[in-house]
Amino acid sequence: MLTVSLAILSCAAAGHAQDAASSASKPSVEQYLCTFAGKCGDGATQPVATRDAPDTKGFRLARPSAAGDAANAPSRQATARSAARSRRGLAQRRPAYTVAAATPAVDYATARRPRADLMIGFELNSAQLSAEGTRAAQVFARSLLLPELKDKRFLIEGHTDLRGGARVNTPLSAARARAVADYLIVLGVEGSRLQTRGYGASVPLPGRAKSDPANRRVEAELIS
Repeated sequence: MLTVSLAILSCAAAGHAQDAASSASKPSVEQYLCTFAGKCGDGATQPVATRDAPDTKGFRLARPSAAGDAANAPSRQATARSAARSRRGLAQRRPAYTVAAATPAVDYATARRPRADLMIGFELNSAQLSAEGTRAAQVFARSLLLPELKDKRFLIEGHTDLRGGARVNTPLSAARARAVADYLIVLGVEGSRLQTRGYGASVPLPGRAKSDPANRRVEAELIS
């Protein structure tokens, strides 16, 4: 009996450690303020676009366990319904954000403007935000509505790896960038503050091959 109890406690501790690690990998409002406004509190860390990615389903989305899916089913369903209502509202009023012109792809070696990986996930081969992706976008939206960032403008970039080919990935990356901008507008961010651009697989992360799944991501760059 004692052995079983110790095993249960060990599993629980491991689960808490995994949850903490997962939470630590997701950008927070405080991190966005640090990155884009220079307002860094004690121990604040900036979200960067070069960290290792977890297992993915879509863009940088950790694949949950079956047990986690069952435990989170009600909240996921509620989030999906909320996202569906948001999309219906959006269909009635198209946003005012712009699609960026064909500007040169970012060179991470010389980039100077602040940028962050938004850690936003999508359904597989789709521009539909996942439940986790929706929550991640909500964190970024809350950041953009704070006084420190409310007058800032951002380029929302979609990136993929090579799998699927350019004919699929370039429009998919653009659609995912637009989906994020659409949802930010639903959450109260002015469309005039946003631009979108899909790069496909043309801008891999530093030190990564273009075929590396870690390149699947949505980034935000401060443009003014």
